[in-house]
Amino acid sequence: MTCTKKGAFFFLCLSAIFSFNVEAKRYIVRYKNNESGGRVSALSKRAQRSIVHLTKKSEVDAIKKQSDVAYIEEDIYLHANYEPGDSNGTVDPRYDEQWHYGNVNGLNLPLAWDLSTGLTSQVVAVVDTGFTDHSELSGRIASSADMIDDATLGRDGNGRDNDGHDPGDYNTGFESCSGGSMKNSSWHGTHVLGTIGANAENGVGVVGVNWKAKLVAVRVLGPCGGWLSDIADGIRWAAGGTVAGVSNNPYPAKVINLSLGGPGACSNTLQEAIDYARSQKSVVVVAAGNDGNNMDYYPYQPSTCRGVITVGATDSGGVKAYYSNYGKAVDVWAPGGTSFQGVLSLGNSGSQGPMTEIYKTMAGTSMASPHVSGVASLILAVNPDLYPNQVEGALRESSLANGVLDARDAIDIAMSMTPDPNYTVPEFSTGTTPVSTAPTPIFTSDDNGGACGSVIDVSGGSSGGGPGQFMVTLAIGLMLIVIPKKSFKKN
Repeated sequence: MTCTKKGAFFFLCLSAIFSFNVEAKRYIVRYKNNESGGRVSALSKRAQRSIVHLTKKSEVDAIKKQSDVAYIEEDIYLHANYEPGDSNGTVDPRYDEQWHYGNVNGLNLPLAWDLSTGLTSQVVAVVDTGFTDHSELSGRIASSADMIDDATLGRDGNGRDNDGHDPGDYNTGFESCSGGSMKNSSWHGTHVLGTIGANAENGVGVVGVNWKAKLVAVRVLGPCGGWLSDIADGIRWAAGGTVAGVSNNPYPAKVINLSLGGPGACSNTLQEAIDYARSQKSVVVVAAGNDGNNMDYYPYQPSTCRGVITVGATDSGGVKAYYSNYGKAVDVWAPGGTSFQGVLSLGNSGSQGPMTEIYKTMAGTSMASPHVSGVASLILAVNPDLYPNQVEGALRESSLANGVLDARDAIDIAMSMTPDPNYTVPEFSTGTTPVSTAPTPIFTSDDNGGACGSVIDVSGGSSGGGPGQFMVTLAIGLMLIVIPKKSFKKN
């Protein structure tokens, strides 16, 4: 149709075009349940509901005012929860094994992914054993560094550098920390990185919590664990600070994961590093520890440091895992699994140095912490200007119902927040602390001959041994507080 400026025809023509281009919306009209007769009575034998197509708000308002109408609302499309494969990508074949992402005793991630799968502009750092090359991390590692200052402990022939690859944290039995015991490499950092950010919809393996964020791998743990000084420098470097021996991190992280720890009150060295990270608006997430202790009486670091989000571990039944530390310091609970059903993520087949990429299940608060780091990064994807306290507030409030983090609720809460540097985390309980009915061992030493519980490698091969408890007697417990170890282990 061609409209020409010829009197009334021109306006009729425009009116026709306008009417043609206005798309009618579909509405549901629900009538009142009244058998008094007339129109409603005629509808009573069916659903007393009709579908109408309307283009004007005035038409909707007119129907709404009718005395026999209960309500009118727009009829809209709903869709399946957003999961791998929904965006025309290839389904990751082992995603169904990741029970820890589900809405039953998991993170409720399918609903959370409806709101956010992350942003490529985001950065999440993992301060751990470093990383191994894995196809699931292809294109995701933005930068890395080796913060282990001791060349012998570092096992790469030099001190600090900007290569965070993991040469293996195995023990041969001759290391001073080994107690004569041998231990295979854990590939702990690779596993943690995979939980946070394994590639999604690539047709292989598993899925990370955040599908798009850049990852920064900071190596601070070797065969004997990691020195406090190296870990503190790793935190500072991850947040964008200057550290001697390495060039600055070109991708400062807004979320930093620490799946490591040891006994004792928070040291000044660690607290200063955490305070620096928070001054850069970095959220610091830490594992509670695997010794089954009440941290109200037996403090651990960095899980009892000021300003961190401390994560306790739950099992596949949604209750506190028997090994998880607990107490007021725990801010939120997330899946960590057990030896019966662990957390599936990335690994490597090498017993000492790296060999072939694999997938493996592990359990521990080390596995719970990256779940929370991943959700924190999804929160910052929808509201990037939030302050660390606000992210913590959203995470904690989401867990009020049952004590376990609900990713969808956390994102919903965060979306309604206005960035506020003076926000104070509310003094509310994180809900009913998950309580396990499984028996707690009185004492279980780990494979290093000590009582510092580490990650549980469920898929075969030791990676630090099973969880242990420090408290054999009150005297030993006090001694551990007074004389904390200087080398941290994985959680």
